[in-house]
Amino acid sequence: MEQDDITLYQLRKFIKMKVGSGWWYYIPYLSQITHIKSSVYSLRYQGGECQIDLSSAISILFLGESGDLPSKFLFACRKHRVSLTLTSTHLDEPMVFHPHVRADRYDLLTKQLKTRDNIKRQAAVSKALIQAQWSGRSWLVNSANHYGVELKISGHVDDIRLVEARAAALYWRKVGVLLDISGFKRSQPHPLNSLLNAAYHFVAGVLMRWVLHHGLSPYHGYLHTATSYPALVYDLLEPYRGRIERVVIDAYREDSSIGVDQVIDGIKAWFDTAIKTEPTRQEVRGAQLLHGVVLSLRHYLLDLSEEGKRNRFNVPIEVDRFPPGRKKVAFKIPGSIG
Repeated sequence: MEQDDITLYQLRKFIKMKVGSGWWYYIPYLSQITHIKSSVYSLRYQGGECQIDLSSAISILFLGESGDLPSKFLFACRKHRVSLTLTSTHLDEPMVFHPHVRADRYDLLTKQLKTRDNIKRQAAVSKALIQAQWSGRSWLVNSANHYGVELKISGHVDDIRLVEARAAALYWRKVGVLLDISGFKRSQPHPLNSLLNAAYHFVAGVLMRWVLHHGLSPYHGYLHTATSYPALVYDLLEPYRGRIERVVIDAYREDSSIGVDQVIDGIKAWFDTAIKTEPTRQEVRGAQLLHGVVLSLRHYLLDLSEEGKRNRFNVPIEVDRFPPGRKKVAFKIPGSIG
């Protein structure tokens, strides 16, 4: 379970990225917002200008304490259910503005909190997240072989975190050997760690959007239990750390002077890559896994499994090929290819 110095302050360029059926934007150092027509706004920022149609936007992240957000723009964001995130070097945590939560006939939030307070169910969610994390990191080390038994018999989240910490220590030692960085640790100041943190933060921003969209509390996690930061978002990031890390590490191996901009370009390329995913047995874009894991948690919390089937938190993971047989799950990831 990684603790990240989550910063994107080195990233200075505008980003527009397709996420599902909408668009995610990153605006560095806003200077002015002008209404063009209907739901279309022009945004000037350090280094350029862009037009955003709020009717097709899902989230906008603003970096820096500059420019003003007109009330008309804010009300338009609410109308079109666009979430806004504001962050800067002077903020300990980003500010997040999101549309009001719609009426929820399932009372999902209560179920999220009750599951969190149930030791057995909290452990089940945490184990599923760690197993998926190990799957994503299996390109370098097979943690399940080393620590799988310990994880299986762990009945409390504190024990699960200890097992994960030992597995992570082994994994990062392997990374250090791979890159010929003597004594490499995630906790130490190092250019690679800065790149990893920026990549995690970028992906977490997309995950935040889906967590809010489905009416979950981002601050009440299962593996990460503190409520002083978006713990659930970092829970749901765990399964995809290995894929994020591989993008960053491969880029760093090619050029150790690589910057944050190039790393984010690599993450965007993964987001747009067609992949196979289990257990839904679909071909989707990489970015859709982030929506899929939130959907899976929602189905687990609401116990929407098929009648007679055991309720499980089935984390969508990337696979090279579909294995024999099929595990039936009660949800599908939107945006299936073909």
